[in-house]
Amino acid sequence: MSKLQKNSHVLSNQLFNEIYHFILSIQDASNKEHLSLMRSIPNKVGYKWIKKYDIRIVDMSHILIFKQADGEALDACQRVAKYSRIFDALQEIHELEMGNDHPKSKTLYRRVFMKYGKSIPRWVCEMFPLFCPVCIRSNPRKKVKAGHQPLLTRGMNVHVQIDLIDYQSMPDDPFNYVLDYQDHGIKFCQLCALTQRTHRAEAIEPIQISASLDHLPYSKQIMGKSLATEHQNLVMCS
Repeated sequence: MSKLQKNSHVLSNQLFNEIYHFILSIQDASNKEHLSLMRSIPNKVGYKWIKKYDIRIVDMSHILIFKQADGEALDACQRVAKYSRIFDALQEIHELEMGNDHPKSKTLYRRVFMKYGKSIPRWVCEMFPLFCPVCIRSNPRKKVKAGHQPLLTRGMNVHVQIDLIDYQSMPDDPFNYVLDYQDHGIKFCQLCALTQRTHRAEAIEPIQISASLDHLPYSKQIMGKSLATEHQNLVMCS
């Protein structure tokens, strides 16, 4: 936990009530009463409270919120949570909202900050999932099998794989690439040397392999969209 997070304080019930009654009285006070109320709070703390907090009326009840900027949406206001309200607020967001998905610390803090701002510190949101009985429950783990599972295919043209190997660091005269064709259905493999890496050069070799095997096993998923288009054009020209 960082030093900044440790110093993040939570509003006590007493301090919350002082701020609430002060902001509420300031809104209903006249000019003379406004000045006397500001001077009644030592160290000019009242000026900081006025800049930071505000009161909003929702369903005939006054709610303490963080002051919004001019032009900000009304539904984007952030409520101020006091000490006795923090657990209920976290439990509501963690278990009831968003389909009861029990978010982890980062997601939980993001949702809490959107609703309650900085009145609920990050370190509180990080501690809450650690003691949630659902989050700490161990999930059943899939049994691991020893060794590698074989790649099983049945028949020709079931699983075709094409790889382009780059040999530019150690070319064989004009040949810089090797096109590797593998048909896992019949365990057929063929290597073709290429001088350049172009769509036409990569498409003409599969045509020759397909002609020798008397089938065209290629698709856009195997060859890629641009290569498959070039392959189709070459087939139509031939």
